[in-house]
Amino acid sequence: MTHRTTSTPIRCVVVDDNHHFLRAINDVLSHAGITVVGLASTSAEALRHACLHRPDVVLVDVNLGTTSGFDLTQLLMAAAPGWQPTVILMSTYAEKDIRPMLETSPAAAYIPKIAISGLAIRRAHREHRERERPSTGRHRTTTPLDPAGHADEPRRQTGPCRRSDGRSG
Repeated sequence: MTHRTTSTPIRCVVVDDNHHFLRAINDVLSHAGITVVGLASTSAEALRHACLHRPDVVLVDVNLGTTSGFDLTQLLMAAAPGWQPTVILMSTYAEKDIRPMLETSPAAAYIPKIAISGLAIRRAHREHRERERPSTGRHRTTTPLDPAGHADEPRRQTGPCRRSDGRSG
């Protein structure tokens, strides 16, 4: 029996340094109707997938081995001016244990790993998009994209999603 939802499709990149968890969460999200467009174990892989696929959601583990998911969240927010995903942090930590870091993060939400589900991700993404300003308001508002996925106003891209022709992408 399939439990897929008929709501708006969501494309997601999942970032975790545990390969077993990546495979498991891929199955869970795919079964819930969320399209997993990339699985990454490092910040560099995550940025490559995010720049290539421009997902709606990036699900990021707080601990990525030697890297912080909080740092990756900052990089994702700066990656491309015309596009910003809903970044959702996840961890085995209780929210109260990392609350000070969550409060200063531009991430849209935190979901404990035990509670990750298609419904939880859809809810966090919807709530993020419905807010007047993304996340905590600490990063800029998104620029509308044309049908080809480019910002309405041409800009010189300087972040990790820079294309060779100077357009975001």
